Amino acid sequence: MALDAATAKEMIQKLADDRATYLDTLSRAHDVLARALEASATGKSPPPLTSDAVRRNTVTSTLDIESLKKSSTFSPDDSDTDDDESLFVQTPLPKESYDEDGFRRHLRAYKWTCSDREIVGSVLDNKQLLQRSAMFPVTLGPVDDRSHLSHYSIFDVGKDGAPLQIQRADQKPVSRAQAIWNSIKSINADASRTREAVGRITIVREPSPLLFAALHYTMTPHFDMDEIFRMLTEDKTKAERHRPFSTDHRHQRSFVFTLDFYTIIGDECLPMTWQKADEDNGMSKTHVPISRCSSVVALSLVGQPSGQVKNKARRADRKIGQIFDPFAPWHVLSMQSYPDWRHSIDAHNSTRHYVNGPEAFLITLRAEFKDAQKRLMEVYNRISDL
Repeated sequence: MALDAATAKEMIQKLADDRATYLDTLSRAHDVLARALEASATGKSPPPLTSDAVRRNTVTSTLDIESLKKSSTFSPDDSDTDDDESLFVQTPLPKESYDEDGFRRHLRAYKWTCSDREIVGSVLDNKQLLQRSAMFPVTLGPVDDRSHLSHYSIFDVGKDGAPLQIQRADQKPVSRAQAIWNSIKSINADASRTREAVGRITIVREPSPLLFAALHYTMTPHFDMDEIFRMLTEDKTKAERHRPFSTDHRHQRSFVFTLDFYTIIGDECLPMTWQKADEDNGMSKTHVPISRCSSVVALSLVGQPSGQVKNKARRADRKIGQIFDPFAPWHVLSMQSYPDWRHSIDAHNSTRHYVNGPEAFLITLRAEFKDAQKRLMEVYNRISDL
């Protein structure tokens, strides 16, 4: 489904309204907790925590849910904190580390789907690549797979909620593809770093087929990457959310949103092989080169389920589903395949503070909608000028 400017603007407004509601609820909860701490310090009984004190507007699920079971994570020691860090995610992400040998095994042994092969087929068919000592290009500057035109923004989010962009202290200049691989191949694996990440935001723009495969390798434990690749190639805007009864734990813990629309092909840019586009990429007074473009924004909550929901549907295959704590450690993944130069790079910075993964996910998604609005407006203006 292609988005027009009016629809994109309406969806952006809805996202902004949802975020305002969320922040208002957070403010109410903060006030109630502050009063409880003050009462505890003075020896008075704390005020009751009722639904009227903290009211959060939620969307009613289309699932017929009978009950929700969730264990409390509150302990008496929590009342002694005198800062705001307790409002943010505090559990670090588990340590992860990947290497090129494991990447080779993944490429050889994984059961790739048809959609996967549309994206990474050129890598799977390149037998020489799998035998090379260095998987990623070592040449600085332009390379055959066009990975020198790939861009990335990868942030580690600490316990204070601030996203800090990963800066690798490479001893010598490396290719763009190697730099991206160096950033995604590990998390919380450096023992010398005192700041552990509770969340990671991975944004990769115009990745080459080899970088798509690398993301498939490193993100498969958290996301159903086969599903994400299929959504990228389906030519439709779609969302996969709230799937507690899925048999795949990655579906239970993740939310996936894909956008698909049109853009004007930029200078020196080429559409991906699976994207429908004009054969003539040149701009003229009588021709505007247009291509389909697509992106995926996904959230995964890490850790064990925090509760269960019961499905009352009589014909349901699974009666019990798993849910995950929104304040669990998290990953946000954004893969963008836009053959132009209209990417926004200021969606995240160290001045922001994200209370949890869902907030970072919504901020990333909102940036994608704003980019969609810019691209569609440019298409409209160029066609109007013909």
